Amino acid sequence: MTRALFLFLAALCLLAIVGCGKSEQRGNPIQVQMALPDMVAFDRAYIPALSLTNAGDAAKAKKAVALLVVRWQELRAKYIAAPTFNPQWRADFDSINAMILTADRMMIEGKPPQEAHGVLEGVRTVLKDLRLGYSISYDLDALTQFHEPMEAITLAVKDKTAAQLSENDLTTIEEQCRYADSIWQGQVTKAAFDPALFQLSAETDQQLRTELKLEAGIMTELKAALAAGDKARVVQSAAALKPHFATIYTLFGDFSAVQ
Repeated sequence: MTRALFLFLAALCLLAIVGCGKSEQRGNPIQVQMALPDMVAFDRAYIPALSLTNAGDAAKAKKAVALLVVRWQELRAKYIAAPTFNPQWRADFDSINAMILTADRMMIEGKPPQEAHGVLEGVRTVLKDLRLGYSISYDLDALTQFHEPMEAITLAVKDKTAAQLSENDLTTIEEQCRYADSIWQGQVTKAAFDPALFQLSAETDQQLRTELKLEAGIMTELKAALAAGDKARVVQSAAALKPHFATIYTLFGDFSAVQ
């Protein structure tokens, strides 16, 4: 088993442990206040770290992760003790802290950036689940939720031609497409993505709106291809989902500090 695979499996186990304890320890949602600008500030550092550790530039990735550590420590210090009566909140914060510090240590030790990327992937999932569990509304969580089925669709067609697409692949894509579409229609289309809050310039905001329309169009094409049983169109549209999603997501990061 490669080191990267081991780390990925370890991250999955960690997420499973975190998720299993939530329903029992949280019970009914507890109102916890987190200022939206603080969450935005964290993601403006987190997104470059996540993106650059998957891009191959080790120097920029190392710098981005180091900046993420600083931003995370600020968020953690401010909010870790918010619901002092509920231990799961602190457990989630501790899980995120472990992931970020592990990724930072990997970069300091000269490990391949992709290994740190695999660890950092879990951060947004834990934060999304934490916010949902405490009724904290945050637009980027809609994108994180969409990412999960979108990734499953992408993996189902990865490195495959239409002739290589099996019936099991089609079943997976159909199921995940329905799930992804429900999230897109029910959450992503309803998210405001306020440019003032997310510090988006007029140009970046326009690019965001354009990319959102393109992604919606790809989802429409994928559904049509599945309905028609056209494997070639399924492969083409499914493969197009992730690049546009990546563009959408990275628009919320601040890459200026690592240029």
